[in-house]
Amino acid sequence: MNSLRSSKNLALDSIKRLAYVMFTVNIYKGFYFATIAFGFLAYWSGNGVISYGPMLLFLLLCCLSVFLSESRFSLLGWFLSCSAMPFSLLALMYHSSAPFEGKLVTKVSILMAILPLLVLTSIKINTSLCRRELFGFYKLSAFFFLIVQLAICAGQLLTYRYGFGFPVSEFYVDSNLITGTYNNPNDLAAVVLVVSLVYVVIEAGDRVSHSSLFWIMFFSLILLTASRASLVVGVFIFLFRGGLNNRLIIYFFLLVGAAVGVVFFMDGNVVGSGPILRSITKLSSISSILTEGISSDNSMSLRIVSYLHFVTKLPVLGLGSMELNDYYAYSSGASFDKSLMFQNPHSLVVEVGYWLGWLGLFLLFLFLFCLFIFVGKRRWFFFSIFVVASSIPSSVLGDFIFFAFFILAAVGEAYYGRVSKMT
Repeated sequence: MNSLRSSKNLALDSIKRLAYVMFTVNIYKGFYFATIAFGFLAYWSGNGVISYGPMLLFLLLCCLSVFLSESRFSLLGWFLSCSAMPFSLLALMYHSSAPFEGKLVTKVSILMAILPLLVLTSIKINTSLCRRELFGFYKLSAFFFLIVQLAICAGQLLTYRYGFGFPVSEFYVDSNLITGTYNNPNDLAAVVLVVSLVYVVIEAGDRVSHSSLFWIMFFSLILLTASRASLVVGVFIFLFRGGLNNRLIIYFFLLVGAAVGVVFFMDGNVVGSGPILRSITKLSSISSILTEGISSDNSMSLRIVSYLHFVTKLPVLGLGSMELNDYYAYSSGASFDKSLMFQNPHSLVVEVGYWLGWLGLFLLFLFLFCLFIFVGKRRWFFFSIFVVASSIPSSVLGDFIFFAFFILAAVGEAYYGRVSKMT
């Protein structure tokens, strides 16, 4: 009788624990999906409550789950999560002392507040799911983002050509830009690059289906954004993600050809199409840069000169400007247009240096060092993609989706690179 009762209690405890684990894991997955879906909700609703609501709700549930959980969080998990805290706290302190546009609650302040939790939840997801479920979550996240963005871009092409379809960015209506849910195509291109890193982790860990479909959608979006840096980096990611060989090169050209076909099919008729012709013209300028040098392109030469200027200002960064998007204190001696690059430096490293000074730079690189030290052999591959991708938009500060996908990819690579240290 006692043995039967103990067996029943054991079975009930097991069911409770299983339900608890499933509930908590789904909370972490829900938080990540809510973060990824933020851009889509903001695009469709334009309402702050609808956009931020799901993410903040899951944020609260995640915090409760972490502190009330019966299972202990690994020391490494706490270490990686806490490594982001000093940088986040410094940024929040600066932001509160000089609120951006007079607002305490902005995308930047929210991102800085949730940055440690993005690391924590990604570790929880990696350590709580089996290999098949984890890769399924990675795949679903990546495909969800690309498919919806591609559908919105197709709708924006319809708007340009026929006057009806999905809304286009009001800032660039006259410039024939395809932006997806973003205001600028460079923002979309940067996120697409870090999404590809998530898929790189899956491909390295297991054989996956629909790989060709993913890379076709990837290059289709890159072509639509007309981001030259993203195209170059995207080719680098694809060719060197698992080792370069002749078969991969042939596969690459077939995929790019398919992507071009998808873009032309979406447009319906290439001739006379503003967005498509703009993309072709801009991407074709890569050959001019290769033959005539960077000075032949105003945009690239402006960025290079601005980055070199930042290097000359390193000794005098001090505590930074302490005010977001106002870095004119470091503009003395600049021989280029100051109105753009000292508001939006087009580089996370440069922006952090100008805004938070030497301490901010140190804490940012401390966080990246702690994150990348566990990535293994491909740490420099991931680090270089992060630095370049974060330099494509005017700013990635405040881009939840960019950091969500990148942290998910980096932690996933670390988990499968050093499984014994993460469990």
